[in-house]
Amino acid sequence: MDTLIFKGLFLNGGFQRGERCLFLRIKVRILCKRCGETYILRGIKEQGIIQTGFKQCLCSNSIGFEIEERA
Repeated sequence: MDTLIFKGLFLNGGFQRGERCLFLRIKVRILCKRCGETYILRGIKEQGIIQTGFKQCLCSNSIGFEIEERA
């Protein structure tokens, strides 16, 4: 796993100097429950929430995904 450290605090869409934020880059597996398609992506985990930027599957499904953190 990679750790990214930014010298700044993210507030209102921008970084403020002088503070530090810690984001953890992780690998995630996303499984579409409708068609069974699997995606392996890198995401950022911050305060227990994983963000990958993934929006929808190839089958146009945008809800009902199984997301699992990978090693």
